[in-house]
Amino acid sequence: MAMLKLVLGDYRCRFLSGLKKYIQMIVTFGWLVIFYMVILHTDVILYLTGMVPVMIGLLLSRMFPNHLDKWLFLCPLSVQDRKKYLMTAYLIRVGIPGILYASVSVPLAVIGYISGTVYVQMSALVISYLLGANMHHAFLSLKIVRRLGEKDALISFVYGVLSLFSLIIVWIAMIFVSTIGSHGLEPHMDFAIFKNMVLVEVVINVVLCVICYRPVMQHGIHYESCQMLSREGTKQHENCD
Repeated sequence: MAMLKLVLGDYRCRFLSGLKKYIQMIVTFGWLVIFYMVILHTDVILYLTGMVPVMIGLLLSRMFPNHLDKWLFLCPLSVQDRKKYLMTAYLIRVGIPGILYASVSVPLAVIGYISGTVYVQMSALVISYLLGANMHHAFLSLKIVRRLGEKDALISFVYGVLSLFSLIIVWIAMIFVSTIGSHGLEPHMDFAIFKNMVLVEVVINVVLCVICYRPVMQHGIHYESCQMLSREGTKQHENCD
């Protein structure tokens, strides 16, 4: 509970500055999501049920990369506490959009608006994306990893490519499932294509989590020796009481 309060307090202090930093991304991506929703005549409820948690998960992953902020350097955190902080923060970033998704999708499934099969597949699609996207770390940037060696540069490149594909696939899959019946195909073909999209999405994000977990935890736990510490971290917490 103490670690949960620590992480939430840290995120509360950094929320406004992070939101300002990514406001352009929010506006651009939000506009595109709405544009394709309208132009493709999607099932608005079904489409937004999946896409809103996806957008929130993407935003949280970029606002709060999976590392310890600079001000925590001054805290007497043990290696175990650092690992607990990273895991707690990760679960919060996955949990917030995940709970939002469940609070809308479960009632829709209960009343029969979403069939059981589609609900299970759509849940796998959204949750797997949230797990992969929120493995994001400050070192997963080519601008930074050029100073950290070829191994980290390779991991960052693979992460960047896979995370981009992951976002594109989850977006296309949500458009596809929310327009089923208008593709000119037999219903079973529509559902088979959606199932394959979900499978690809799950595989991509499993790979992301597997290849990134160890380096993310290593860089996070031993943050004193890393060069990607936020220069703004201390200032933000000085003004946050």
